[in-house]
Amino acid sequence: MDFLTCLIMATNRVIFFINKETHILDLAGAVQTFYESGDYGKPYEIIYASDNVTQATSAHLQMTGLKKYTTIKIISTDIIVIPGYDLRRLPPMDDHRLFAWLRKADKAGAILCSICTGAFTLAAAGLLEGKECTTHWKYTTRLQKDYPALKVLSNRLFVKSGNIYASAGVTTPLANPTLSLRDANGNVIASNDNWKDSQQAAIAATGKAPPNDNESAILGLLAPGNYTAIVAGKNGTTGVALIEFYSLP
Repeated sequence: MDFLTCLIMATNRVIFFINKETHILDLAGAVQTFYESGDYGKPYEIIYASDNVTQATSAHLQMTGLKKYTTIKIISTDIIVIPGYDLRRLPPMDDHRLFAWLRKADKAGAILCSICTGAFTLAAAGLLEGKECTTHWKYTTRLQKDYPALKVLSNRLFVKSGNIYASAGVTTPLANPTLSLRDANGNVIASNDNWKDSQQAAIAATGKAPPNDNESAILGLLAPGNYTAIVAGKNGTTGVALIEFYSLP
């Protein structure tokens, strides 16, 4: 047996379950962490799984070449990660085959991880009953209400309960962003601080309104061309932000 064969056999698998409306930010951060691990002597085989071979993220990025989760036999050294997804447009999953697969993974001794609203999938599968857990701060109250048997912690970023890990999501979000849209020459076309300050009715009518009043949004009709959207923290604050673009009918 040569060295390469030994290395492949020793590589653990991390399986990302890609739900409909998965948030790219929740997925990318975790994927990059496991990818970079290989440079420090701990490589992982990264697998992207779903109930379909293609899936659209919340920002409408199409993911293809996904592996059907039903074809993956879980072993004790596997890690399964469920990134957060948009609960505003998608209810928690009600897929009993997926829940059975997750419960079988739990029995096999695999590590199960949820990021942000991914906790709702583990809860629906019955894997968090009687356990401490957490989720995105906007949804801790809902998670506790929907699943009373859980011990939802609203003041924790990470919670470990046996082989199950729950994360509240991004640790340093940009709390009060401002948004500006510029043309190809850098001229400001439109800007916004809090989305309800202007265009409130029009933005709400699209069904894409931000859930937080402090978030920014711009609605406009653009001619073909090059544009740049810039997000910044109000009064010089810093943090992690995500810009979403929508093509509306």
